[in-house]
Amino acid sequence: MLYSLPLCDLHVQVAYVVSEGVIRPLCNLLGVKDTQVIQVVLDGLHNILKLADEDVESVCTMIEECGGELLRMLFKDIVCLGIL
Repeated sequence: MLYSLPLCDLHVQVAYVVSEGVIRPLCNLLGVKDTQVIQVVLDGLHNILKLADEDVESVCTMIEECGGELLRMLFKDIVCLGIL
């Protein structure tokens, strides 16, 4: 459900789940060894960032605080492997 929530273009709902702390659990899932889970998490984070509007900086900070380095390394690996 969380993955598809941003697709509904519901800014208020996305702002709510972000305020309730959804970013950290999503980032934690980036450590699993399942590429499908990682892809869903990345898509969810991407959609949240697209709908963050004026809060995009704070969402980016939340991502950084809970493992931004892991996300950067993961993104580098994905790009190098040609997955994206």
